[in-house]
Amino acid sequence: MFETPEQRAAAPFLAALLTCTDHLDDLAVYEVCARGSEPELNDLLRHATNSLVRPNDWLVQREQSRKGLISRADLMMSDLPSGMVLALVEAKMVYSTDVIDAPDCGRLRSIAT
Repeated sequence: MFETPEQRAAAPFLAALLTCTDHLDDLAVYEVCARGSEPELNDLLRHATNSLVRPNDWLVQREQSRKGLISRADLMMSDLPSGMVLALVEAKMVYSTDVIDAPDCGRLRSIAT
């Protein structure tokens, strides 16, 4: 299913996206999104991803940097024994109105569907 290294690195994050708010009711999810709490959503995604990757001895951390590699990433997945970086994610909260107003809205719609 996932063929490239990039796709394999993204797989745990994509799987976690499906479940990271399952423990919240609809009103709680709305409140988090309405407040624009990007760090809170990043924490939910980090926690859900960690539950998937910790058996592999990997760790996802928020607000990480590595000298010579990245100045700062919202989420970074690394291998605990070696410290090797496996994935970097810059996670941004985007509202549906932002997508509608985007200059290349047609391309964004095709990605989302």
